[in-house]
Amino acid sequence: MKTLRSDLVQTARDRARVAIRFRLHYCPSGGSMLQEGKAENSDRHPAAFGVTEEPRPWSFGQKGVLYYCAHTKLWFDTQPREWCMDLFEAEYGEFDDRGEVVGRPCVVTVRKKARNRHAPTSGQDDGVQ
Repeated sequence: MKTLRSDLVQTARDRARVAIRFRLHYCPSGGSMLQEGKAENSDRHPAAFGVTEEPRPWSFGQKGVLYYCAHTKLWFDTQPREWCMDLFEAEYGEFDDRGEVVGRPCVVTVRKKARNRHAPTSGQDDGVQ
């Protein structure tokens, strides 16, 4: 596995060139909104950008996700899969009340070839770490 790492983004490519995975330790859009307290579930900023009230498939199965961040799941995961182009996968990170990553960051995976469109889409071990 070849890994290029900085303080903000980590990329990894498996040996067989199956996929490239981007681990976003900092996101200049949704991540900065969370850090600045601009989500409606925060009282640190007068802006109140909407968040999901219930877990939904398009919100990474979680509540409290900025609607802005949910577009990543739709554009990079759900929509391409519906078009039989299962090349992308998006995962939402774990954040504290200040919007800092605590645990796993947001991750976007880009595959060289589409997976079997009938294969499970969660919990599948494709060898990319």
